[in-house]
Amino acid sequence: MTMKMSDAAAKKALENVTGQLLLAAAAHVQGNLQRALSISYPPASKPGEYPHWRTGNLRASVMIEPRDVRQIGKDREVKVGFAQQGFYGGILELFRGRKGLFEMAKTLKESIAQIVAGIPKP
Repeated sequence: MTMKMSDAAAKKALENVTGQLLLAAAAHVQGNLQRALSISYPPASKPGEYPHWRTGNLRASVMIEPRDVRQIGKDREVKVGFAQQGFYGGILELFRGRKGLFEMAKTLKESIAQIVAGIPKP
């Protein structure tokens, strides 16, 4: 028995799976970064630590864009970053020595690769 799928249907299915995997990886990064930003203040964070939670603004500003699976699959791209109100997250990481998005991405590199590859968790 031979089964076939039209090119359009195959493309749509592939985009859907790609979008789901990329969104899952982005949510993994977002959730882990938000947890890391949940250590309460006081005391204030020190260089080499994630910023400590004071108002929750930085934690709440960790965003995924776009959120639409179809758009992510079509573009084959999703972004995780700080929304405008959390702009200082990048400043703290790049200029003040705090951990942030780049450090989290390094920490999660293997698990992100497994999610994007569609490898289930053991």
